[in-house]
Amino acid sequence: MLFDYETKGTITKSLIAYNKIKEELMSGLWNFGDEISVTELISKFGISRSPIMDALKMLENDGFIMIIPQSGCRVISYSKSEMLDQLILSSSIEALCAELAASNHTEKEINDLKHYQQQSKQLLGNATEKIHYYKYNREVHYRIAKMTHSSRIMKETMRMLDLNYFYILNLFDDSTFDILESFNYHDEIFQFIEKRDADKAFMFMRRHIRAYIDLLKPRLPSTIV
Repeated sequence: MLFDYETKGTITKSLIAYNKIKEELMSGLWNFGDEISVTELISKFGISRSPIMDALKMLENDGFIMIIPQSGCRVISYSKSEMLDQLILSSSIEALCAELAASNHTEKEINDLKHYQQQSKQLLGNATEKIHYYKYNREVHYRIAKMTHSSRIMKETMRMLDLNYFYILNLFDDSTFDILESFNYHDEIFQFIEKRDADKAFMFMRRHIRAYIDLLKPRLPSTIV
């Protein structure tokens, strides 16, 4: 799966390493605060040190890890307050995406989005694993962000969204994720986008994400040992 250092043309070794490491971060291979061995990454992926370090610098820029000079590399430490700040910031930029998507989308884009939604309902209607929820939701928000027709907004939105999911996937079990409820929320958002009702698309997306934050907030651990 390609994440959001997406390129047109040749995929570099740095990008390959970035995607591989990011997938493993999402899967929970490392816990918050764990050390990441550069030597082990070089051996595992068969990629030289320079592209591995480039990938780690990209991941540091995205907020997933910390590179400590003369010491090594670690997964970010968990902070409840920082996670909540991250989610609130993300809710604002995703609401902006819905607003701009309502104004800027093409007929093909909205039809493709609705087709993907229908396919997802057929394939994932009974899905209970959080990875299915993550992949479905990421694709929906990617398509909405793409409809802004702003490469900068799309890239920043997806960086923030992936960091949200990194926190959420690594903190909660499968029971936290209700894909049917997600289908319903997205159906309503799609209607506003399709009707080019930018104000309602903005407000509904923001309300939807803030409601999800309110649901998660009391369940977030204060600290992780």
